[in-house]
Amino acid sequence: MPTRISASATTPGTSEERGTRLWTANDLARYLGVPINTIYKWRSTGEGPPAYRVGRYLRFDAVDVADWLEKQRSE
Repeated sequence: MPTRISASATTPGTSEERGTRLWTANDLARYLGVPINTIYKWRSTGEGPPAYRVGRYLRFDAVDVADWLEKQRSE
């Protein structure tokens, strides 16, 4: 069974420093139960959740992922 990542996962710190932890593509693939290549394919075709570039790394905000999933249910 894949490890589930809570959409409310946060980084440690004070309330001012605390925010939503950004997920890697691997985190997202595990959460959704899809192959990592699916995440990259969605990214290139604009089908998946919004992603951010942090330097050369691709990151996903857990809140954006939750919103995207909710939108998928309504379609």
